[in-house]
Order: sequence, then C-alpha cells, then structure tokens
Amino acid sequence: MTVSDEAMNPNVISVGAYVTSNRTTNYAGTTTDHSYEYTIGDIAPFSSYATASESVTGLQYPWISAPGARLIAGVNHYHTASTDDYSYYGSYFNKDLVVNSASNPYAAMEGTSMATPVAAGIVALWLQAAKEVDKQLTNDDVKEIMKETAIQDSYTTTGPNASHFGQGKINALAGVQYILGANASPNIKAATTELTFAGDQKQIYRQAVNVKGFNLLEDISVTLNDESGIYSVSPTTISAADAKNGVDFITWTPIDAGTSSASIVLSSTDAEPVTINITGTAEEVIPTIVASSESLTFAGDQKQIYRQAVNVKGFNFLEDISVTLNDESGIYSVSPTTISAADAKNGVD
Repeated sequence: MTVSDEAMNPNVISVGAYVTSNRTTNYAGTTTDHSYEYTIGDIAPFSSYATASESVTGLQYPWISAPGARLIAGVNHYHTASTDDYSYYGSYFNKDLVVNSASNPYAAMEGTSMATPVAAGIVALWLQAAKEVDKQLTNDDVKEIMKETAIQDSYTTTGPNASHFGQGKINALAGVQYILGANASPNIKAATTELTFAGDQKQIYRQAVNVKGFNLLEDISVTLNDESGIYSVSPTTISAADAKNGVDFITWTPIDAGTSSASIVLSSTDAEPVTINITGTAEEVIPTIVASSESLTFAGDQKQIYRQAVNVKGFNFLEDISVTLNDESGIYSVSPTTISAADAKNGVD
C-alpha cells in the first residue's frame, strides 16, 4: 500500500494518474521516447493505490483516475532554457521544455500533481453545469457522478493494474450529461470485476454483483468465456429496464473439481463491454449415504408390519437413493423403495 493518510480522509476525493502521452518533442524539435516506462492508457507507475484489503479504512484507493503523464502545462515564466531555477528538473528540463518563452513557457510534466488539477477542473465544470439546472452537488454527489460515468476499458477492467484506477477514468462530458439529464453514450457498470470462490464441486455460487446499464439501446448479454468447459452461468440476459435501476446478480457453478478460472462478459449495442473474472477452487464431491443403524432385529407375528425409525441421510447426491431388498428366502417386503435426494438431504426416518 502506497496511499498517503491525506487521501484516506472521508472528505477527500483521491485521484490517480494514468498515461495519455509517452513522447515529448521539445522546443528544439528533439523527441524523447518514454514508452519504456509509460504505456498510453495504463496507470502511471508512480500513481499510488491501495486495495480494500490493504487500506486501514477498508476502502479502495484512489477513487478516480485522471490524465497525469505526460501533460503539457505552463511553468514559471522565469523557468526557461537559459534560466534553470528549479534544480529538480536538472538536465532533463531542456528535453521537457516544449515552448521556450520568457513570458509563457510550457513543459511536459507528470505526476498525480498533474492528474489532480485535471480532475479539479472537471469538477468545476460539473458544478457549473449543476448550477444551470438549480442543483447543488455535495462531495458524495461528485463521487457518485465520477463512479457512474467513469470510462471503463481493458486497462481499468482486465489489465494487470486494473485495481489501481479506482472507479475508472474520469469522464468530463459524460459527467455533464449525467447532471443535465442529457443523452450520454450507452455504458455498462459492474460493482466488481473480480470474483473468487472456494467450496465444493457442483455447488451453486451466488454473489451480489451490482450491474447497471445507462442509455442502453438493447438488453445486456451475459456471455461466459470458459475454455475448460466446467462452468455454467445465470442469467444470460439482463433487460435494459432492469439494468437501468441496477441488478444484483450473478450465479455460477463449477461442474468439475480443481482450481480453475473463467470470465463473464457483459455487452450491449454501442456500449463498452465489461469483463468479470472468476477464479477459485472446487473440492471433489463424493456422494455419501449414512444410516443411523445398519442392523435391525424383530420378534413378532407372521405378516405383521414392522416399522423402525432408521434415519437415512444422503450427501451430495445428483439422483435419488434406491432402496433394494436382498432376500434369498423371499419372505420379506420393504418400503419405501426410493428416497428422493431432496428428502435424503434433510434426513428421512
């Protein structure tokens, strides 16, 4: 965990930085390639984060991510190629200086100190939009808008650094449209993109994963990607109407034992697909019958019906229990001849 104490304040909106550029051409026309350290679209390697299990608050950080590497921004007007007042730039300053001007110099920079002003400017735009429709946004309102309108892509959902983005990438236009009630682009949101389990083979697993769809033109298709062929999933469709209000779902069943993984893709026309990964271990299930007694005795009259309470239970059964009489003398009959798997689960006398 690398997040500062300040970011964990409940009144603070923590901002991570992702990469929007990895090449800089300076004022002299020299281009510096930073692709060895920065991947466009991915989180910046310097951007701090903490998973919910790591943080002292039990929450994930940052809340949202914004462009933070490498951004062209104004610098102190004394800070030119001939006047290097800031030693932390050192010999790199000339490489990063894009506009060499005594009055308006610009340079390429990076940091969450760049991403945070981007996010702050977007929030200012949202506050202005809210004012236009007589709304007053609270801190929680802003966080909700960020969450509901964030950009989701392969980096924020399935990439190795997906947990570093928070709710995703801040979306200025979608946030304004959300506030104004305008038609934003169709999009799908899932409360989590990682599911884990540990249990028994053929056990049905159900986990509440809140799925929402905004401005959808069609229903959401739920598609299972399972190379091992050992999973099933339900439901396979979420209606656009249900998705608008949010649906808690997902049910899956590992058919075979062992450690395995699969993914569930949520998709709808014109919306960016969302992938939910499933990983876990299912223990092999061995069907077992247990009887409270394995020996019965009686003494009485011919053709008298004898009844004795023998508790029978069946565990992990796929079919009913057959009750078969082995009687070489042919003088007995027995009842019942079948005990259903459902009854056997609870025990039958």
